[in-house]
This record gives sequence, C-alpha cells and structure tokens, in this order.
Amino acid sequence: MIFVRCWSYVGRVFTNGQDLSIGAGCDYLAIVEHELLHALGFNHEQSRYDRDDYVQIVFANIITGKEHNFRKVTIDESTTHGVPYDYMSVMHYGKDAFSNRNGSTIITLDPKFQDLIGQRLEMSPSDAQELNLLYSCNASIAFKFYCGFSNGTMCRMSRCSRGENDWEVVTQVHGGPSSDHTNLPSGSGDNGQKAGYFIHASTASGQEGDSIQLETEVVKPNRACNVQCLQFYYFHSGNESDELNIWIREFQDEWDKTGTLRLMAQITGNALLFKKKTELLFYLFHVCFVTTFISPFAYYNIQNCAM
Repeated sequence: MIFVRCWSYVGRVFTNGQDLSIGAGCDYLAIVEHELLHALGFNHEQSRYDRDDYVQIVFANIITGKEHNFRKVTIDESTTHGVPYDYMSVMHYGKDAFSNRNGSTIITLDPKFQDLIGQRLEMSPSDAQELNLLYSCNASIAFKFYCGFSNGTMCRMSRCSRGENDWEVVTQVHGGPSSDHTNLPSGSGDNGQKAGYFIHASTASGQEGDSIQLETEVVKPNRACNVQCLQFYYFHSGNESDELNIWIREFQDEWDKTGTLRLMAQITGNALLFKKKTELLFYLFHVCFVTTFISPFAYYNIQNCAM
C-alpha cells in the first residue's frame, strides 16, 4: 500500500471475516474507499493486465524490495468487466509511488495525465461502474446526475443568457485547457486520445453585468437523510472580477412548483481545474450556475453525487 498504516487483503481471503487497516493517517474518504475496494476484490489500477497500453512502469526508479507493488495481474486471474483503463481511479498509484528519488515510477503514455494519476479525492465514476458490474448491481446510487459532456450535448440542462454570448459544447478553444481530465484514451491513434468535450463561454466582447445561466433538471435524493453533494471541475482564465455563482432551488414536496432559491457558493478569480464540493440538504432540487461578466474562458464538468 502507499500509506504506511493503510492496508487490506485483496478479495475474500478468510471465510469468517478479515481485517483491514484504516488507522492513523488513513482516515480520509478516498483512502477508506481505496482499502474497502481492495477487500471487495479490486487490485490497483496500474496492475491491470492491459496496463502497458496506458502506463510505463520504471522499475529502475522503484525502491529495492518494493517491486512487488507493481506486479501486473494476468488476464487469467482478473477481469476489467470491459471498463476502460481509468487514470482517475482511486485505485491508481501516483507518479512517484515507491520512488527511490531517481525519478517517477509510473509514466503515463498520454502525458496529459501524468500529474493527475493517484488522486485521493474519492471513487471515480468508472470505479463505481466496475463495482456494480462485479457484484451484478443494476445501477450506482452514488450519482444522481452526472454530465461529462462526452456525447457532445449538455445533458438536458437548460441555458439562457443576458447578453450576446451563450454556452457551447466544444473539444478545444484558444487559450486552453490543453486536455480534458475526464477523457480516456481509446486505444487508437495519438496514444489513443479521443477529443474530450466541455462547455465553454466567451465574453471577450461582452459587457460588465452580462450573465450566462446553466440549469439542471430537478433531482430527488434517494436516501432518507436527504443529503447530497455537488461537485464540478472548473477552468477559468480572465478578469479576476468575474464571478461564478452556484444557486440551489429547494422544493418542499412534489406539489411545490416554485421552490426557494438560495446562493450556495461564489467563486471569483482565476482557477485551474478547481473542484468544488458542498453538502446539500433538501427534498427536491435543481442546480443553477450563473456566471456574471464571464471571462474569455470557462470550463465545467458537472457531477452530482450522494454522500
């Protein structure tokens, strides 16, 4: 394991239960998820039998005696259930895992992901998908609404603007970003890299006070506690006075048609792949993103997940 006091057996080893360690230094959501996924049968992502199509393991840079942590699991003893290799998996090592300080131990064949592997925020959508497939679950309860714009659409979100500009789904724009962090190689072409979609709005010719609005559908949490979190990825370059406002409209019940609108958060200044996560308490809701005097570039991947 990467973390000294954090460990777990892979899969069911003992019939009457087994230990895993989430002691001091391990009490973080992603680390607990990491160790529990081991217990549920997950190996590390970079141990997949197809890993050589996505990463290079530099054994010369691994601490002597730690090479076993990079063992490749064969196709005869594992399955991926058809889920593509996931650089953003919570089960993936970081680039310098077990390094002897002579350099990185893992090199991503797609260089855009070199500094992204090893995230310890939480399970990725692909992690949840593979877990569902492994245990024959019909769907994940983790995500009530997810939009990565991967199909070139806005996921049935409505939009409006005060000014001449509007949102558009694109694969690239002048000024970046140079890559979409949610995009994975397809196995063909330029390291298998497909074009990643994101939404973009430009007001290079806009006026102060102009705004562009994006609004989700109404969503109802499944759990009795009615706790929901909202997270999204945001890329912004431009005037530091620009604002991104996140509004929530809360409905008391199914007969409440107007709801109560409240401002949840406001983001100002420049941010690169900023990740915002907040807890929400409500019965029914929809999310509204309003950008005032938006900068020449803004980028979003929106994900709504249960806690």
